[in-house]
Amino acid sequence: GYRWYEAHNKRPIFCFGWGLSYAKYMQVPHAEFQAPVASGRPSVKMQLWRDSDAEETMIAVDQVVQLYVQHHKPHARSFKELAGFGKIEGLQQKKAIQAEIELDAPMIWDSEPGDKTAYDKGWAPVTEYTVFISLHGVEHARPLFTVKVEDGEHKALREYDFDQDGPMKFDQELAVWERSQARGIVLQKPAEREWDLIPSSSPSAALEKFEVGKAQVESTVSATWRSALAALLVSGTLLCSVTHLLLQRRLQRHPPSRACEGGLRSASRADQDQEEGLLNYGDAAALVA
Repeated sequence: GYRWYEAHNKRPIFCFGWGLSYAKYMQVPHAEFQAPVASGRPSVKMQLWRDSDAEETMIAVDQVVQLYVQHHKPHARSFKELAGFGKIEGLQQKKAIQAEIELDAPMIWDSEPGDKTAYDKGWAPVTEYTVFISLHGVEHARPLFTVKVEDGEHKALREYDFDQDGPMKFDQELAVWERSQARGIVLQKPAEREWDLIPSSSPSAALEKFEVGKAQVESTVSATWRSALAALLVSGTLLCSVTHLLLQRRLQRHPPSRACEGGLRSASRADQDQEEGLLNYGDAAALVA
């Protein structure tokens, strides 16, 4: 699989995780490691910003954010493995959104390297690992934190300084060019682009939270649907009120004939008598007729 490819420096035509991005230009202005609570999982809380693009329409797009880990201790590995992901829906240009994505805490089989008879052993936690983020697959993963675990405590050291280096940028066209270079395919390198300047007080949508093995807990899409449903109910109420008002005006301009009034009165009286138990259904029907 993809771990073997990376461990042996092999380049398949399409790397693992490629093709899950529908936004050309994305920025990550902030990311924060969240240590697990009790028996929970660690997570990464982040802010995402979809950059403006004159060639794209203003339609909202989706983006899959991928989190990878690489072991350092007790046994170092030369490859990364997928630990968590989340599909961020409804990304608009020049708008920020928040997401929190859980990841599986890395584990190893508690045996010595090369020991093939350690069937009585069990899983043990990885005591030091690096967390990577990618929007374009495992080959384009970039380090966020190095996590050290000691006596159940998680300490995260930043591998990327957002305050000093600014937002982490993901350019889909540049990623395509980098992939082609690694495979000996000649393509013209895309021109440098002028990235959006993200306002420090940019409003963010509601937090989207993704749990490993569970459905999305909180979603801006769900909030959007709730807003749309509320708007639909309000519109329906207004429509009923207007229809009732128009019918009242029509009755005032064109009152019903006496024959109709007599029928309505008879029907009303029959309904009242039936409610009081004075008429059965058959008698009421005959009276109205």
